[in-house]
Amino acid sequence: MFTLEQIHCFNQVYVTHSYSQAGRILGKTRTTVREQVVALEDSTGLVLFQLEGKRLTPTQAADAIYERTVYLAKHARDLRETLLSLHDSARTELVICYDSLVPMALLTNIHVAISEQFPHLNVQFLDRVREHAFVEVKQGIAHIALMASENLLATSHELDVINLGTMRFSAYLSHQHPLAKAASVSLNELRLVKQYMTESAARGGLGAYPMSVNTQIITDTNLLLEMAAKDGWTIIPEWLANSQVTQKGLIKLDLEEVLQSQPHNLCAFFPIHYRSDEQLREVANIVCQLSKQYLA
Repeated sequence: MFTLEQIHCFNQVYVTHSYSQAGRILGKTRTTVREQVVALEDSTGLVLFQLEGKRLTPTQAADAIYERTVYLAKHARDLRETLLSLHDSARTELVICYDSLVPMALLTNIHVAISEQFPHLNVQFLDRVREHAFVEVKQGIAHIALMASENLLATSHELDVINLGTMRFSAYLSHQHPLAKAASVSLNELRLVKQYMTESAARGGLGAYPMSVNTQIITDTNLLLEMAAKDGWTIIPEWLANSQVTQKGLIKLDLEEVLQSQPHNLCAFFPIHYRSDEQLREVANIVCQLSKQYLA
């Protein structure tokens, strides 16, 4: 009665209101997209779009089926990914993308546990910002992304997600800054002080608490702490603070209420087909079990 190509074309025309724009998204010509939509109309006996000027307006029939066609297209993609994954039984490399603020001890223990369980695997850990990590997992370049939670973004990238737990963050100020001598420091005062953030945090990753009008982006966490200790402040996870703050010359600020109002969950993002992959299922189990030791 219909083909998946017709469904894909219908969905894009519904969203873009244009055969040409739908064609650009799908990598097809305007004529091909129009032919597929017309074929769907002919096979169902329904009028799906009305031309109003240069705009294609969905009919009531189109509105009625759109949600179902979206799910149909998604399930078809999921099935394709699963079928392709069944051919990937000879994996020799496992690539894990991670946010730079994920506990170092957690990453180390994940590496040890996976290497013991799968000694033939070459396990690689790559520091990535979240959107890049999601794309790499979706494209099969990476297998896991340990990133801050974001349900809408995860859904749009068609990834499966496991919530690993919550990370606690605290704010730290340079002991050389004049505010370090104050009895208390307000958020309004901090807004005027240079705030150092990781690149990932600046783009919505772990530690994404932009509060200052002067935000400095530093990729390396050690360099970030060195710079914050000179003339600014930063928000970092407690695991990092416990090992670095004293020697770097930073003092803790009383912003617990503010930071706890925006908890950051750490999640593991996998390909949508990972549950059909015995090796990835075992890796997911390892990650989940070890995360309990480091996350709330």
